Amino acid sequence: MIRDSGPTAGRRAGRGRRAETTGGDGGHPAVRTNPAGAPSRRAARPVAAPLAAAGVCALLLPLLSAGPAHALDQPRAPVAYATAADAEPVEGTAGSADAPALEAGTIYTDELDVGDALYYSVVLDAESDVYISAVAAPEPGTKVASADGFELALTTTGGDSCGSPESRTFQSDGAARPIAASQIRTVTPDGRCREAGNHLVRLTRTSAPTSSPAAWPVELRVMAEPTATANTEVLPESDWTTSDDLPPAPSGQAERAPGGSGFNDARPLEPGVWRDDLPPGATRFYAVPVDWHQQLDVRVELSNAPQREGYGSVINALGVDVYTPYRAPAAANSTTSYSGEPAELAVLTQPVAYDNRFETGFDRYVARSRVAGWHYVVVHLHEDIVERVDAESVGMTLRIALHNEPGTAPTYDGDLAEAGFGLDEEALDQEGADGGTEQAAAAGRDETRELLGYAGIGAGVALLGVVGTWYYLGRRDAAAGHRAG
Repeated sequence: MIRDSGPTAGRRAGRGRRAETTGGDGGHPAVRTNPAGAPSRRAARPVAAPLAAAGVCALLLPLLSAGPAHALDQPRAPVAYATAADAEPVEGTAGSADAPALEAGTIYTDELDVGDALYYSVVLDAESDVYISAVAAPEPGTKVASADGFELALTTTGGDSCGSPESRTFQSDGAARPIAASQIRTVTPDGRCREAGNHLVRLTRTSAPTSSPAAWPVELRVMAEPTATANTEVLPESDWTTSDDLPPAPSGQAERAPGGSGFNDARPLEPGVWRDDLPPGATRFYAVPVDWHQQLDVRVELSNAPQREGYGSVINALGVDVYTPYRAPAAANSTTSYSGEPAELAVLTQPVAYDNRFETGFDRYVARSRVAGWHYVVVHLHEDIVERVDAESVGMTLRIALHNEPGTAPTYDGDLAEAGFGLDEEALDQEGADGGTEQAAAAGRDETRELLGYAGIGAGVALLGVVGTWYYLGRRDAAAGHRAG
């Protein structure tokens, strides 16, 4: 099992305490009697009022304790991307001369408007492989076209490219969701941008005239990998698992695991079978630890759902992306259509090895499988399925497997985990994967507090009404008794 801390070392959310009530001695309250021995109706009224108040309280307490739990069990509507809690705001500039500085080990937030080509600066040393990523995250429901997206580039201050700029698009009209890309500076004797000094990052947005002009929230991250000095060998191809020889997917009863809304609150998962529900337009993030030489095998199954009248299916309704620890696609995006009948997708990554970074072959995903660490599974359900199915959400099953035994980790001249990569023993202890990251836990606590607030307001208003009535009746009876005396 995997500790709740997951990729961002969060803490386990505290469990809610059940509301408790304490009883009295079980006897009946004393009631004043009249001379004839019959209970006084006037005296009984103040007693009936507190009894009524107690009864109402007893009815309201379960609402306070059980109400939020019931509400949280319901399918969650699509939510905005969760940026890092410690992210720093930055404003990219149209001119490179004024580009704000980005530093390794820091996450930044910005916005990308239509037609923007924003510049940032970063100082590179001459030893570290450096990774720069960008996440564009339009609000759920934002109108986008299939070719809308962004391009990320790393260049020298003279404009020479450090590598091929990477572009990402939404690939389908209306599929607004977080998409990510990265740029890498790899230090090699004859590599580009190997000299230390200032470099430029350029982020460019592309949008169709018919798309929403709303700004897209952007998250930028810079990571510097220490230099490896030994044990950098790749896994022999004879030991690779391929799509032609995949073993059966994990089986058994699925455990519920609601996904996060971004890389920062991604739900940690170990190999096994997991269950979630996707409302139309939702995007879920999950994090899986992948060690050296291992391959991540992801099978995503969408269950059947009540169908609306008519025929046909929604093209590219279900989409799956898998990202590396530095937020680059680790495999080609996979999509399938959906008509309300069961559907499935499968994604398999390449074995992780340090020397993969020097691979120059046709498959770019081999070169990207260059460092162990948390890999991210991102599942998106297109908003247009509301036209085909009559359901608030669709059930999804995730079958997660890891192939190949973990290999020997390279020897690094520095702390790999501190740089944001790798898998340390503390992060992989046997505590369990049922809690999510710190931000996910915080979001759950906030949602619970909000629901408790609404329930508390309603319960409080009702209780005040009862107490007010009790107080009024008591005062009236006391006044009447005083006059009678």
